[in-house]
Amino acid sequence: MILISYITPYIIVHSDRLVSGNMTIKNKKNQSIWSSRFSDKEYLNIKVQPYWPKNIWVIVAVKGSETKKVISI
Repeated sequence: MILISYITPYIIVHSDRLVSGNMTIKNKKNQSIWSSRFSDKEYLNIKVQPYWPKNIWVIVAVKGSETKKVISI
């Protein structure tokens, strides 16, 4: 299970096991504003940048499945 949350000023992704995959942050127009690959992680935190839009999509892709969440910052 993957949990995505926002605690100012960080987006936090937590998993119940070690996972590898890709994390993408997109705006409402489906344009990528940030992307990163990760390997063997249980926990990720990404600092929100001031130029990011107020509403963003956080997409975490792990082993062929995606977890998505809309976050208002």
